[in-house]
Amino acid sequence: MIADLVALFCVAILLLFVFAGVGVFVVGGAMFVGLVWVALSLPYLLVVLVPLALVWVFIAIARKLDAK
Repeated sequence: MIADLVALFCVAILLLFVFAGVGVFVVGGAMFVGLVWVALSLPYLLVVLVPLALVWVFIAIARKLDAK
């Protein structure tokens, strides 16, 4: 009886890690598909988003240097 409970607990932990790993790949794949979909359906936004991303990176670097 106790050995069965221990085995069941071990299998539950194993399945937890397996499903969490699969979930990471599913979320990553969904983000990639969404990025490709947006890039194909709204190409004019690239002109706006690239400078915005550069400003975001510069501000992040400035805040990181300011925090030190």
